Amino acid sequence: GSGQFEFVVSTDSGFAVFENNSDDSAETNNAARLIRTSAADLSVQGLRVTSAAIAAGDTVTVEWTDRNDGAAPTPAGWSDRVIVRNLGSGEILLDRAVAYDPTLTGNSALAAGGTLARSTSFTLPDGQRGAGQIQVQVIADANTSGQSALPEFTPAGDRAENNNSATIAFTSAQRSYADLRISQ
Repeated sequence: GSGQFEFVVSTDSGFAVFENNSDDSAETNNAARLIRTSAADLSVQGLRVTSAAIAAGDTVTVEWTDRNDGAAPTPAGWSDRVIVRNLGSGEILLDRAVAYDPTLTGNSALAAGGTLARSTSFTLPDGQRGAGQIQVQVIADANTSGQSALPEFTPAGDRAENNNSATIAFTSAQRSYADLRISQ
């Protein structure tokens, strides 16, 4: 399993042995507690747009790297959520989950300290909807509802769900379109 684990070892839990010391704490020091974390901690690194000049209606490819900064390999598959928004209008143009299945041929769990190259392509809408400042956000280990599939902790044992995203923006040019007219 993965997550945060607590181990407690107790001696003389039934108080069957009489104990005494100079601090009069002999019965209260019979347990030891150890907390260890064994979990992945995914983050998005190197988010970039690979297309050079972008205009409305173009297909855009984004690439990024998932990095596991946790203390254990990923225990299962996950999805990275890709959200594309037109910053001028506020419209969400794309909300997609890009799945990774470690059980598929050629895939495997992402080891602690390991990286995995990821990418997806999408087509911007034609016209004003696909022009202007466009933002791409990638959130590791999130589906399109924002839910996580993996328990994530830092090696120090802190929850690690708030370090999973990266954002970039680019300018998409307005494209000239045909203006057909009827003449008589």
